[in-house]
Amino acid sequence: MIDQSDSSDSQIWGAIVGVGHIANVMDADVGWNTPSEKLVALIMAFHADRKGIVRLSQSEIADSAILSRQRVATLIEDLCEMELFVRLGHGRYGLRYGKNQTDVPRRKDADAELQRLMAIRTDGQGIRYTSEGWPVLVDREE
Repeated sequence: MIDQSDSSDSQIWGAIVGVGHIANVMDADVGWNTPSEKLVALIMAFHADRKGIVRLSQSEIADSAILSRQRVATLIEDLCEMELFVRLGHGRYGLRYGKNQTDVPRRKDADAELQRLMAIRTDGQGIRYTSEGWPVLVDREE
């Protein structure tokens, strides 16, 4: 018997969003190197939120794909090199394909933007990060 006590609207909404991301990955014009690579991409796409952020550890992905964590780590690196995903931090990845690709900054672009802002900022200005992880100049409050 299936326990439906933990089903909620947020789980249903998450499944609907995940299916949309899966369609983007399925339609991606990418030369998949292995079936495992595509499987990991689909698992990550399914678990992405509406902004395309995936919050899964490599172990969680490995359990879902029935692969070793080391193999998943290698596959994720490959997916990042293919620019389907970008690493945002420990257990956080951003989907780089489909309509959400501009929502998540590419890390190398964010680093370049930070360096540019450091070079042009003046006294009384600071740098903060937006919720998407993008650096912006702000005036310091005295």
